[in-house]
This record gives sequence, structure tokens and C-alpha cells, in this order.
Amino acid sequence: MKSFSTMSPETSKRPKSPDTEVWRVFYTRARAEKKAEQRLEDRRIEVLVPKKTEMRQWSDRKKEVTEPLFRNYLFARVGEKDRIRVLRTNGIVRCVHFDGEPAQLREDTAQRLKKIQAVPDRLSTADLRPQVGSTVTITDGPERLRGLTGEVLEHRGRTYVLLRVKAVRQAVKVEVNAKWVEETEETAQRT
Repeated sequence: MKSFSTMSPETSKRPKSPDTEVWRVFYTRARAEKKAEQRLEDRRIEVLVPKKTEMRQWSDRKKEVTEPLFRNYLFARVGEKDRIRVLRTNGIVRCVHFDGEPAQLREDTAQRLKKIQAVPDRLSTADLRPQVGSTVTITDGPERLRGLTGEVLEHRGRTYVLLRVKAVRQAVKVEVNAKWVEETEETAQRT
């Protein structure tokens, strides 16, 4: 079985001290990643904005364009004091949190992201959330929901497991966190 999750912290361990530098995840204003990156570099903060290149066609020309690999996200290697400095930077909206803790990017993942920058024309992202319409089983979350199987449905950015009740020609949708579900064997074999 494949496990799916939304962008989640790769480590749940808190830094040993407030001055310990770790890779933090920050959310930026729309299309402000590169400018925020430059501002942070000017402040001598180590920052990572993985980029991809692609050919764009306009009516009169073609041009190779460089864009952030993860729209609206950047990573900065900071301690708590510098995290606050990053948040005060124009273009940064907030520090991404999961379960009340600032999200962290593991050092080895940061190094791998840096390494793949050698081939930006070969990069794209993949969504790890379960696909709409796929059959999933709830494996985490509230105990009473575990083991429940249904079809994935999304509405206004929220993920639901749809339970069809054919006898009354209706369905019930249960809101779930995308991290709680795993694709069933049936769906995995179809893809």
C-alpha cells in the first residue's frame, strides 16, 4: 500500500535550543518567492528556493522561463531568532506549521533539492494526495473511522471520503485529513 500525505514535516523533533539552525518552511505571497529569496540572501540568511525551467510560448515568441518548483514556498536554514527575522521580510506571509510546530525540512532532503538544481529543465512536482475518485481506506485519525473504505472527493480544498448508500441513492461524505488515508490495493493495481 502507498501512503499519502500533504506537505508534512519530515521530522517532528524540535531543535535542541532556540539557536539551533534547521531548515524551516515559509509561505510567501503569490509570485514573490524569488524576491523574498534575494532579500533573505541580502540579510545573510541561507535560503533555498528550488527552481524549474520550461519553455513558454507566446503569440510572437518562445522563451525559456525559470519558476519556483514549489509555488509560494521557500526554505530557510534558521534558528528561532532568525525565524522571526525571516517573518519580518517583505514577501513572507508565515512560517508553515503542522500540529502546532514549525515545519522542518530534513538536512538530507535540502541537500537533494540542491543537487537536482543541476537539471532544472527536467523537474516538475507530483501531488502526493490521493486522487479524486480513487478508493482509499482510513488508516489514521479518529479510532472509530479507521478501517472505513470509500471514494476520495474534494470540495473547496477539503478532502472527503465518500460513502455511497445505493439503497437510498445518496451518499455521505466524511471530512478527513489526507494524511489519514491509504490507497486500497484495488486502486493501486489500476494505476
